[in-house]
Amino acid sequence: MLRRESFIVFLLISAFISISVFEVLTFLGLVFTLYEMYKEKRGTKGILSVPILTFSTVSFLSTLIFNFSYLLKGIEEGIFQLLYFFRVEKERLEKLKKTILIVLILSGIFLYPVAVYTFLKNGESTLIWGSMFEAGHFFSIFSISSFLTGIYFYKKGNKKMSYIFLFLFVVFSTVVIFSFRRTAFLEFVVGTFLTAFVMYRSRFIGKNFFAGTFVFLLVFSVVDYSFMSLKDKRFKALNQILLNKEITAEKIDTVANMRYYIFLDAIDVIKTDLKEKNVLNILVGHGVRSGVNLPHKHSKEDMERYESFFILSEFIEKGLVGVLAVLFIFFRAFKFFVSLKPESLDKSIGLVFLIPLILHLTGVLFTYFWDALLPLYFLLFIKTASFKLPNSFKSN
Repeated sequence: MLRRESFIVFLLISAFISISVFEVLTFLGLVFTLYEMYKEKRGTKGILSVPILTFSTVSFLSTLIFNFSYLLKGIEEGIFQLLYFFRVEKERLEKLKKTILIVLILSGIFLYPVAVYTFLKNGESTLIWGSMFEAGHFFSIFSISSFLTGIYFYKKGNKKMSYIFLFLFVVFSTVVIFSFRRTAFLEFVVGTFLTAFVMYRSRFIGKNFFAGTFVFLLVFSVVDYSFMSLKDKRFKALNQILLNKEITAEKIDTVANMRYYIFLDAIDVIKTDLKEKNVLNILVGHGVRSGVNLPHKHSKEDMERYESFFILSEFIEKGLVGVLAVLFIFFRAFKFFVSLKPESLDKSIGLVFLIPLILHLTGVLFTYFWDALLPLYFLLFIKTASFKLPNSFKSN
């Protein structure tokens, strides 16, 4: 019989190899989870249970009511998130966290040549599936996983192994630069800093190591900004605005990656709902990908969603209730992460369960909350049994 932790490992590996295989495994895992919850009369537990249930329900119901032709997408973007409630026995989590680290680092090693090859061939770093966005996001995860492992061996006194993994941390970070993604840059910098902060707060690294990490991130930021200023039209437009004060709607739209006009259309939709007193739309939105049915006065007619600032994007599709659910997920996830103080060095490795969701949340600020791999990030985030929960979370 397939063990539960083996399913998580297979699901993680499939995320880097094939999105189709990943979605099939997600569906099977979800069916098993819901069946088990029904059979055992098991309730919903977890520090993110309330906002995830709310987000899933609103995503499905608003689509069912207002955008029925996209109901399957409503299930995928909503109901699939209930994989969060997939259960793994606590005693198996200790081995699982080390396995997850190994899988992530080995995935980075095997996929790095792919990223380099595609960059040299096409000028863009891509992987087996997806775009530059996935390349930057995945290698942010791989890099910070190597950083965490390097700290582990550093504290253990194994300097040789520590240097190897810290070297991988730096090597993997180059793909973040070559991905030309601002979201990946934010994920990498914020994720690395927060991981170092938790390890410093737990006294697993000293002031010099923490300060060195901060200096590295500053240098990385300068290099990344300089590189993108040479290669990326968005940063060229931003520099023109900053240096020459050439502020035009076209330049703002370029800097915003064609989201400025989408932003204007989204504002118009909300104004219309308020003016016409569409209470249900204000509360639960117009359904996922409802841009196909809503007006596009400024942006392209064929856009399925109003993807701009994430709060605005979520409000259009899931209304006030959905926005509050997403904000609650942000608040609880980040609060939990920065509040952690692992009791031992071995338990600190458990941070690997939390990093993917923290990086995802950091990267969606100016894009969109949903992602095809979101069920995996939620699933990993609950695997925190190796931590002593902060007082404010013990009642959950």
